[in-house]
Amino acid sequence: MSMLGPSFRFVIENRTGQTFTVQSAIKVRFRPWKFDSNGQVLWNNSFIMGISSGILPSAANANLTNLSFLGSYTFDNIVDKWVGATIEMDITAPASSNGDVILYLDRSVDGGFQYSDNGLSQIIGSLNFTSSGTKKLTINL
Repeated sequence: MSMLGPSFRFVIENRTGQTFTVQSAIKVRFRPWKFDSNGQVLWNNSFIMGISSGILPSAANANLTNLSFLGSYTFDNIVDKWVGATIEMDITAPASSNGDVILYLDRSVDGGFQYSDNGLSQIIGSLNFTSSGTKKLTINL
């Protein structure tokens, strides 16, 4: 079983041979959970956007080219102490796509200053495309 950790982010890797327009093609959101004082599971009230239009790490990331990575903002989990999450990844691949879009969970124990090199954190999901189309993956941690 995976845990979110004290500080975490999501990272998408594009291996489809095509360029994605991030604002319309890639969305990652999550609904975290933890245990309350009685040991019952307590869910966050709603999903939190990880990667989507308007919530990109920088305005310069308008596209995600082949063999490149896109990381979300860092989520500080020190106060909330979320243990796990339901994570949804929605991907719309452009024409002639052939390959994988990989979702990583990248954790930091020092408040988000040090993360793994791209491609070396925990793979939590992957979608394979052999043409254009939209696919959705739900992951439960």
